[in-house]
Amino acid sequence: MIRLESPAFADQSTLPRQFTCDGRGTSPPLSWSGVPSGTRSLILLLEDPDAPGGTFLHWSVYAMPSKTSKLAAGQVPAGVEQGRNSFGKVGYGPPCPPRGDRAHRYVFTLFAIPRSARVPGGADVTALRRVASTARATGVLTTRYRR
Repeated sequence: MIRLESPAFADQSTLPRQFTCDGRGTSPPLSWSGVPSGTRSLILLLEDPDAPGGTFLHWSVYAMPSKTSKLAAGQVPAGVEQGRNSFGKVGYGPPCPPRGDRAHRYVFTLFAIPRSARVPGGADVTALRRVASTARATGVLTTRYRR
């Protein structure tokens, strides 16, 4: 199992405001360990399963080499792809739950893929889920945010 964590927040804790629409809206720093041997690439999804219209994709990062072990705040390594989020844009879409809603869960899931993800840049979540379904291992980090 992959251990996925952030130096900015603990699993099951509140997402710091700076990573939301109420702050700077930058992606948080993440790091991981325990990627199994034989992994060719990594896919990261950030989803809100509590969104009013169903699961909302805030971020997808893919075509990450298996030796990648972290993402800096607000950055992705050169050559790594980002997909189209549910806002209709490529890249990180900061969490922004409706005001007054109960706290929403934001689930980061890292997938260890046994082959290279041959998905074009700006891919939608359907294509990425298809590739992610072949994962050898996953890591999950969940945070919450409410406005």
